[in-house]
Amino acid sequence: MRVSLKTKTMVGVLLMCATMLIGSWGGISQFMKHSSYLIEKSLVEENFDRVFYAVSKSIEELGRSCSDWAWWDGSFQFMKDHNEKFISSNLVPEVFNTLNVDFVLFIDNDGKIFDAHSTVSTDDVQRCFIHEGGNGKALIEATGKEGKSGLLRISHSIVMISSHKIMNSLMDKEPRGTLVMGRFFGDEDIVELGKNLHMQLSLTELQDNKEDGVFFDSSSFVGVPAVGYKVLKDVLGKPLVSLKLKMGQDIYAICSSMTFNFMYFSLAILIVIGACTYFFVNYFFVSRVENLKAQLFADGTEGVTEGITGGERRLQVRLNGDDELTDLSDSINATLDLVQEEKERAEVANRVKSEFLANMSHEIRTPMHSIIGMVELLKETKLDNDQKYFLEVTGTAGESLLEVINDVLEISKIEAGYLEIEKHQFILREMIERVVSVLNVEAAKKGLTILCKVTDAVPEKVIGDPTRIRQVLTNLISNSIKFTGEGIVEVCVAVDDAARIVFSVSDTGIGIPQDKISTIFESFTQADSSTSRKYGGTGLGLPISRKLVGMMGGVLSVESLMGEGSTFSFYVDLEY
Repeated sequence: MRVSLKTKTMVGVLLMCATMLIGSWGGISQFMKHSSYLIEKSLVEENFDRVFYAVSKSIEELGRSCSDWAWWDGSFQFMKDHNEKFISSNLVPEVFNTLNVDFVLFIDNDGKIFDAHSTVSTDDVQRCFIHEGGNGKALIEATGKEGKSGLLRISHSIVMISSHKIMNSLMDKEPRGTLVMGRFFGDEDIVELGKNLHMQLSLTELQDNKEDGVFFDSSSFVGVPAVGYKVLKDVLGKPLVSLKLKMGQDIYAICSSMTFNFMYFSLAILIVIGACTYFFVNYFFVSRVENLKAQLFADGTEGVTEGITGGERRLQVRLNGDDELTDLSDSINATLDLVQEEKERAEVANRVKSEFLANMSHEIRTPMHSIIGMVELLKETKLDNDQKYFLEVTGTAGESLLEVINDVLEISKIEAGYLEIEKHQFILREMIERVVSVLNVEAAKKGLTILCKVTDAVPEKVIGDPTRIRQVLTNLISNSIKFTGEGIVEVCVAVDDAARIVFSVSDTGIGIPQDKISTIFESFTQADSSTSRKYGGTGLGLPISRKLVGMMGGVLSVESLMGEGSTFSFYVDLEY
């Protein structure tokens, strides 16, 4: 399939734009995914700071409440007299709700629990502060005058805890024990904290080989939400639990939206660039090539400008600009000059040859008429059988030679331009019937029948050259008789849809191979070299017929199938 240069240019521009768009899409998508993931990781670290700040603030609030109670003279006195009034007034659920604590422990200087109050069961809490090696025991031992506040694991629970020495308000007496306030800090609390901070939080067990700072899930990758972890340490500085923070994909969604917007913008830019490229290539290259082609392949020589060089007219192509295409046009002009010179030489040589053949044919034809005439006169004398046979052979050979000379003279006149087409009125049907009647004798010798069919639409009188039409019909019918062994030869004349009178000659002969049809109209050429040996002939009949039909403004064509026969059709410019 042939693809034009303009189509190739369009396809090339589309492929270039598509490649750039796909490449940009892939690059920008990966960049945006990676960037959004890095931003999300950075936000995870910042959000961990917010979480730790919120937890520390809650611990500080608990520490202030604990210190206020520990350094209150009422608490200091309670550690001495354990009066019920203090308990009924202060260690009640309403106060616990106000302080937002779950338990309060009073521990004496010997490390024993002096008093304990809680909104829930405190058995696990008390055991943690009584048993040696427990986290609560270690906290009491580590508590100084400034107190201790933070997180602590008690059994399977995590609590926010604060412990301060119980002293009088003037701080001038020895401590009478340690006050411990605690608030349970479980999964529900961490989830609630996440909601308040607009993030997803949860507590997980500690993972091995995790250092301080934020670390990320190894299964996380670009395009999925970032999941970070950070170790929470207890009040004693020991790793306590991992805090898990799962980041939403808001940043990824924003980056994806930016990617789509960028791609839409890139698509618009590529369309503009593609259109400009197509216009540029088409205007400065393709259109000029098409202009060059139009000049070279226009009908006749209309597209080629005639220039005058050295007093002679030369065919040239013209192309604006100063680049490789103009160099090509200069090369074409040089080639056209060379072709023109060779054409002129060939025309001169062909004209000389045609004139020579015409003269020679004329000179040969004159004595040949005399020879044939003398043979005919000899036939009228008294002759024996052998002499009659010799004269018959001589006469047949002379007529064949005269036919060849006439064909050569005819083609020579046509090529030399000496043949003129006449125009006068004649009766078409009568002319056709005469041609058929003359050739019927030759057909009958081979056992053939010539059928003649002239449709009613064919006019009786027409204006044209009857001699040349008769010559073409005679050549075509003679060929059909020559190459048909048995069957019929049909001559048909009709008027086609374009109101042209069409002549056709059909036979049931040997047919013509499809690959030879284009060569049978060349001078001195037959479909097969064996044909001339078997059937005779010079191969000039069809070339002469085609040239005559062309000179009369018509076209001669042929349709043929091997072994089934051939149909030659032609029309000429006839007025009626």
